[in-house]
Amino acid sequence: MSWIDQVTFDNKEEPLTEAELEHAKGFLAKPLTENEIEALEDLCRVTGEIDFRSWELPDYILPNEYIDLLKYSRSGLLRKGEREFGFFGIEEIRDYYLRYMFPEYQPGAIPIGFNGGGVFYAYDLRNIELGAPIIAVSSGALDWEDSIVLGRTLEEVFSKKTNIEDEM
Repeated sequence: MSWIDQVTFDNKEEPLTEAELEHAKGFLAKPLTENEIEALEDLCRVTGEIDFRSWELPDYILPNEYIDLLKYSRSGLLRKGEREFGFFGIEEIRDYYLRYMFPEYQPGAIPIGFNGGGVFYAYDLRNIELGAPIIAVSSGALDWEDSIVLGRTLEEVFSKKTNIEDEM
C-alpha cells in the first residue's frame, strides 16, 4: 500500500487478527443487539418518529483497500498535511452507522472515519459494481446532495494534503 508510506500515523494500533477479519464479513447485516436496540430507542425519543426496526441492514463487504488498512492497524489516526483521518475499526463502523442513522438518512453510505471536525469519510456502496468512491459528509447533515466525492480510492484521497472541509 504505497499511499500508507506517504502519510503520518499519529496513532497506530495492532492489526486485526484473522478471526476478527472473518467477523468483518457481513458485520453490518447482523441482527441488532439488545444494547443497540436500547440505544436506538433512546435516540428516537430525541429525533422523532423513526422506525429503525424496519431498516434492512445491508450485507456490505468493505472494499479490499480498507480491509488492508485494518490489517495494518485495527483503527487509528493518520494525516497528510491538513488532511486528518481518524479511521474506524469494525465495531466503530457499525456503531457510527447505527447511531448516526445512516440507514435512514443516507442508505448506501458506510462511515469509515472522521476528519477531526465533524465530517465523516464514508464509502458510497450504492453501485458497488461501479466501484466504492470515498465521500465526505457532514455528521450533522447526512444527505447525498450535500456529500462530495473525495476520490475513488484511499490512495487518491490521500494524494491531497488539504482539509476535506475545504472541498465541501
